[in-house]
Amino acid sequence: LGDFRLELAVDPDSPDRKVEGSFSLQEFDLALAGVFTGLEEVAGQINGRGQLSGPLMKPAVTGELVLTGGRIMDPTLPVPLEDILLQVDLNGYSADLSGRIRSNERSETTLDGSVDWSGSPRGNLAIRGSRIPVNIEPYARSEIAPDLEVTFGEGDLAVTGEVAVPRGSIEIKSLPPQAVRVSEDEVIVGVEQEEPAIRSLKMDVTVRVGEDEVTFAAFGVKGNLEGTLRIGNDMDTRGTLQLVKGSYKAYGQELELRTARLLFVGN
Repeated sequence: LGDFRLELAVDPDSPDRKVEGSFSLQEFDLALAGVFTGLEEVAGQINGRGQLSGPLMKPAVTGELVLTGGRIMDPTLPVPLEDILLQVDLNGYSADLSGRIRSNERSETTLDGSVDWSGSPRGNLAIRGSRIPVNIEPYARSEIAPDLEVTFGEGDLAVTGEVAVPRGSIEIKSLPPQAVRVSEDEVIVGVEQEEPAIRSLKMDVTVRVGEDEVTFAAFGVKGNLEGTLRIGNDMDTRGTLQLVKGSYKAYGQELELRTARLLFVGN
């Protein structure tokens, strides 16, 4: 799978067993990760080197790790990840992350962020991209352009920014089973409730739809969607989408929709 080397010295007389050492990782192949994750294809190589120092049970790590030639493909993923370049700079008890992901020849996503584990883990990540293909089978195919900031810490996750959906197509022939959700206060007797990793989700995301053309077809209604939505905490969605050049076909009749709107007023 690759070559990993570690040189480490431990001071047994110090109270916290201080260590000093170095490591190197060469051509570590990620292909085996596909077996454990169940994904159809995982590829890429990780190279890096660095130093370790401090207490044995919580050493500070400095150095860098670089992923090149990354690729993650699976029919269940809405976004193909065909060209991943990722660099992690280790700074003791924190790390800076930067990278680039491509899903096809026209798209590009950039990542820039940091993680700190000196205490309770916390971090932030900026995600920016253009012409990213998103396929949600069998309902939607679209291109999106995200400009998002993600922060986490103390069990809280926050997402802010904008997502543009300039072009795409949405076709709904039937509602999915999850359209009717189980109540959150449901209790299954005999099953222990797990503590969620994320206790709260805070959102302030603006979604702009139809700058180019987003077609919509569902239950006899057809047209192009244009408008803006605001997604707040707990996925509370508010805003209006206009149905432009709309028509409604039912019972052998096709009617022109001069004014048609989809109103979002909450969860």
